[in-house]
Amino acid sequence: MTRHADNRFAALPDVGDESLPAYSAAGFCRIPLLSGNAVTIGTTGCRYSQENLRGIDDRIPCAKSGLRFIGGTFMKRSLACLTALTLSAGIAQAGWPFFSEDGLRRGTPEFYEARAALPPGQRQEYKYGKMWPLSPRPTGPKQPFIHKYHTAHYWPYPYVCEDRASVLAMCEMQTYNGWMAATTLYDFHFDPATHELNHAGKAHLRWILTATPEQFREAHVALPGSPEVNAARLAAVESEVAQLIGVDQGIPVLPIVADPVGRPAAEVQKIFSDALNNQMPPSITYTPAGTSGG
Repeated sequence: MTRHADNRFAALPDVGDESLPAYSAAGFCRIPLLSGNAVTIGTTGCRYSQENLRGIDDRIPCAKSGLRFIGGTFMKRSLACLTALTLSAGIAQAGWPFFSEDGLRRGTPEFYEARAALPPGQRQEYKYGKMWPLSPRPTGPKQPFIHKYHTAHYWPYPYVCEDRASVLAMCEMQTYNGWMAATTLYDFHFDPATHELNHAGKAHLRWILTATPEQFREAHVALPGSPEVNAARLAAVESEVAQLIGVDQGIPVLPIVADPVGRPAAEVQKIFSDALNNQMPPSITYTPAGTSGG
């Protein structure tokens, strides 16, 4: 029997009680574990209700373990031990759980601002001689939980905006390249002797000045490579532009290095003419069926 502080008694089993062989032989009382309204001292058996343990001022002996728990304060001491273990582990891990690796206090605006640019998704790690996973993934620290929630909530924004911008930029570049090819004057637009615009060149330049959109209204001159010829052709185009729309309303005349996308009309005409002249006359192989005599 053990006396309480308020003169109440609680029946507690004695260490030498032969009715509890497991309690007296296995060396229990390693860690006090809370289970509902009861306290289990050790790994098996040996249970006392919280009501019986509350207020006990005598020490409860435990067989072979050498550990003793003071009845009225063992719960407080257990919590103190767990807190001490947590704090000691936190000191070993750079202030965990209150501070991060870079010294910023967790949960503060500075902590989240320092991690605002971290990319979402799984991190790639090198373990056991392999990269996990094999597909490319970001490396470094992971996102905080609230940033993961933000990414999942607003997905695919803002990353879909970057994808759309890249596609639009590529489309705009292809559009500009197409108009640049359409507004280029090639060798067959110039007279080979005088390097002035011929009839086809003047007609094409007139189309550039009147039919092309304003943002793509530029005259490009394909340079053959000779500096004298290049200068003569650029001067001829600028002079023709001044005659058509005036000097004040001129358009840029830019030299480029390019080859014609299509073929001259004379070459195309020759291809079709040769095809017509060299084709075989149409013929159908016909064998009349034999007739029977009699």
